[in-house]
Order: sequence, then C-alpha cells, then structure tokens
Amino acid sequence: MYFLQKGKIKISKVSDTCKEKILGIQGPGEIFGELVLAVENSREDLAIAKEDAVICKVNQERFKELMAKNSDLNFPITKFIGPH
Repeated sequence: MYFLQKGKIKISKVSDTCKEKILGIQGPGEIFGELVLAVENSREDLAIAKEDAVICKVNQERFKELMAKNSDLNFPITKFIGPH
C-alpha cells in the first residue's frame, strides 16, 4: 500500500486486448494499492506518476498492526476500501 505525499498518480490496468482503462487519478494525501489488504492475491494495476511525486510505501504487516492497535482506524479504512 502506498501514501502519496506530493504529485499525481494515474492508476490504470491494461486489458487482454492491450487497451488501457484508467481507474483513477490520485493526488496528495491519498492512498493507493490498498486493495491488497482486502484480497489475498496480488494486483496487476499500473501506477504511473503524472508529475514529480513523493510516495511512501506502507508495509502490509505494519499497517495491519497499526489497525489492530488503533481501532479508530478500522471503520474509516474499511469504508474507504469498501466495494470497488
């Protein structure tokens, strides 16, 4: 999972017919790659910086520890991840 401090990131995926589908544009203060928390298998989305960016990686196990210790995070994060 990643936290975007600065810049813009385009999230997309490429179909079997090599067509790009843009899933969203992330801005400062937003997270991406969070769906790895909800599914066991890896994701194949692309994240491409559209301008200079500062990105912080959040280790999955560390994030789970933080959620376990800070129950106030559980609802907002679950709501954010929700059905995509």
